[in-house]
Amino acid sequence: MKIILIPAVALWLACTGCGHLNLEQPAIASWSIAVTESLEIDRGSWPIVARVRLPADIDDPLFVLRRQGRRAPVAHQLLAVVEPDVTRRANASEADDRLVDVCFFADLRAGARRRFDLDLVAESRQAPPGAPALKYRGARFGTTVDTGPVEFAFDPVSGQLLSYVPQQNGRGGELGFVQHRRIPIHWNPDVWAPPASWGHASDWNSSNPERTPDFSESRGPLAYRSVRRGLMPSSNGTLTEISYTVFAGMPFILESSRMEFTNDTDVRAVRHNELVFNRGIHTHGIWPDAAGKPQLGRLFDPQDPRKIYGNIKLLKADIPWIGLVHPREGYGIVIVNNWYGSSAPEGSAGPHDGDAVYNLFDYGEHAGENFHFNFSYVCRSLLPPVTVVKGSVFGERSAFLTFSVGLDGDGRYDRLLRWTKLLGNLPVVEVTAK
Repeated sequence: MKIILIPAVALWLACTGCGHLNLEQPAIASWSIAVTESLEIDRGSWPIVARVRLPADIDDPLFVLRRQGRRAPVAHQLLAVVEPDVTRRANASEADDRLVDVCFFADLRAGARRRFDLDLVAESRQAPPGAPALKYRGARFGTTVDTGPVEFAFDPVSGQLLSYVPQQNGRGGELGFVQHRRIPIHWNPDVWAPPASWGHASDWNSSNPERTPDFSESRGPLAYRSVRRGLMPSSNGTLTEISYTVFAGMPFILESSRMEFTNDTDVRAVRHNELVFNRGIHTHGIWPDAAGKPQLGRLFDPQDPRKIYGNIKLLKADIPWIGLVHPREGYGIVIVNNWYGSSAPEGSAGPHDGDAVYNLFDYGEHAGENFHFNFSYVCRSLLPPVTVVKGSVFGERSAFLTFSVGLDGDGRYDRLLRWTKLLGNLPVVEVTAK
């Protein structure tokens, strides 16, 4: 019997589906799945992933999923594109192509433990998925996905997150970043290694073969995932991976990234977890104090729009969440920090996680007729100016959470606090091969 323990930070899949199957057929392979709630609150219906290794001769897997002791099948969906292991060290092998993720919702109460049986079978007939379902426009790099609570668009040039449209309090406008054109709100990972210009993952260019990363996706009514992998432009050969996963009915993107330096590189900066918007789209930065209470710092004043606030706050890199908000308009976006880390070859000084900090910044270096090019952003800076040795790796896992702000009062950020608590304390999933 083999037991696979999936770390909570990896449990980032939400799927609903509906299967109508021949329940009498013998199973080709079987697994038992145990889901344990990590919080002493009722989570409700929550996305779960069971990662399984397929037998060697199975290329088009079909599954039956049931609550243990029950006959009726549980709605589920297969995601064949697996999120990269961003914790692996340099030159480690990539994801096993025999691994797949089976996704479903579990209704979790405080301290609950739910058990499920998963059977790989020869035949199945899928019924239409239940609501809610994802809605799509565009294709590949330029996909737009409407989850219900929020619409996320991805840049057709680079594949990076391009914009979001909050819909929790009624459909709002598109929130993004425009200079000469619409450009991504998620710029990095990035590397600044002068004399080269600053290199970002958002510099990938699907119209230029030399700047086009490898691209794979899983697309369906219930879940969408894209994974890109390639050399970051202007980074002295830094191998970069980014994954996004979006789910029906959910107000967040699950994101992960990894940078692997393939050469010794003199850097002025190495960063990830940057979200950037035109000034005024969000008026404040937002973060929790030591007691978890939301704190605000002004980034933009509608009454004095040319006033630049600069670096409004420097915060610890392991802060539970941090982001941008427009309290008066009632929307915001935060980064929930599930994990980040680095590694270096043995015997080298290597990167140190203690060097990392978060910045909330109102940038104002554009002047004159280009003043409107200025922007506000949040970003995690990983290193001071230093030589990064070949084989150093930087990785992170996060959730980009959109949220609505309530009316004035002590509870106006209650929805934000509930979602950040849920995303920061994920259920534990154990998969046991029978």
